[in-house]
Formats: sequence, structure tokens, C-alpha cells
Amino acid sequence: MILGNSITGMEAMLDEDFDLVYAPHIRDLSSQHWTPIKVASKAADFLGYKGNVKVLDVGSGVGKFCLVGALLKSTSFFYGVDYRKKFTEISDEIKDNYRIKNVYFIHKNFVSLDFNYFDGIYFFNSFHEKIDKDSVIDSFSDVSYDIYKRYTQEFFLKLNNMPEGTRLVTYHTEDIYIPHTYRIVDMCFEGKLKFYIKCFDEE
Repeated sequence: MILGNSITGMEAMLDEDFDLVYAPHIRDLSSQHWTPIKVASKAADFLGYKGNVKVLDVGSGVGKFCLVGALLKSTSFFYGVDYRKKFTEISDEIKDNYRIKNVYFIHKNFVSLDFNYFDGIYFFNSFHEKIDKDSVIDSFSDVSYDIYKRYTQEFFLKLNNMPEGTRLVTYHTEDIYIPHTYRIVDMCFEGKLKFYIKCFDEE
């Protein structure tokens, strides 16, 4: 399977075709853990609304959202952060194999990352595996409500410290984890995908 750089081709591509870039055991996780192409396309349109913006995927897994976004938005830059080294290695390998220049993967826990380097954030509730045994990926999942609470609080604070105009897209994520300064401007896929812009806090 060869990933092209045609926007039309990418938007029309089926997930099962795109996922052929991954090994079978990674493909098996796709329907539950990796962002569908149709969702990634909508999110990338909103976050990459102009050239030269930097978009961060928090908990990027094997990089599917970032890879799709980078192919669709060639003048924007997509960054994925994940604490699983094997996932960032897989992501980097695909990036290199297909010579995708505007995507980068960071092996790090998001808590130590400065969000203010980025113009937009994408979040597909990567913390959920900490409280749901059915969402466990591997031994790194470390099911723990305490860790889940700490991560959600840290995510909230980092979002809250970002400047006015920051764009945020969430997928399968409750509003209670988003600061009130972020206003919903659109949603789709039955409300599962939400689009926010941070506004000036008058309070």
C-alpha cells in the first residue's frame, strides 16, 4: 500500500486500506484506538486552517491522526506525543518510509511538554485506558484512577494556560475536562467530534 499526497485520494481512502501501513497486531487496535480518516480529515481542516500552524496530538499512538493531517495539510506541521517508545518508533518509520516532511513524533509523557509551542491541540481521550480495562492496549496502560485524575487535571491546566485563539478538537471526550474559556464552535459525528476556540476570559 502506498500513501500518496493527493488530498482527494486521502479523503476517499478507507481506514482498512490506510491501516495496511501497520503490522497486523497494530491494525487490530485501529477501530477502538486510532482516529478514523473521516474524523482526522475534519479535525485537520479546523486545526490546519492556515499555513504554518503547529498542531499537537496528545497521546498520538502509532501516529495515524498526525500522518493523515500532514498529508492533507502540507503547509501545516503536525506533532504527536506518546509515552510508548515503540509507538513513536512505528510512527517515525512510516513518516520516513513515505517521506512525509511536516510531521514529527515525540517520545515523552505529555505532562513535561510545553503546549504553548503549539497553535492547536487534538485529543482522542487517550487517558481513558487508565480507567477502562476494555481499553487496555498493553502493560503500559497501568489502569489507575489516580493517574487518570492527574492526567486530566494536567491536561486542563495546560489548555487553560494557552493563549486566546488556540484551537482545540476533541473526539469522544467529555466537556468537563475542557476549561470554560474554550467555546464550542461546531461539532459533528453525532457530537462525538467537537471543535473549540479559546476566547478571552472576562471573569
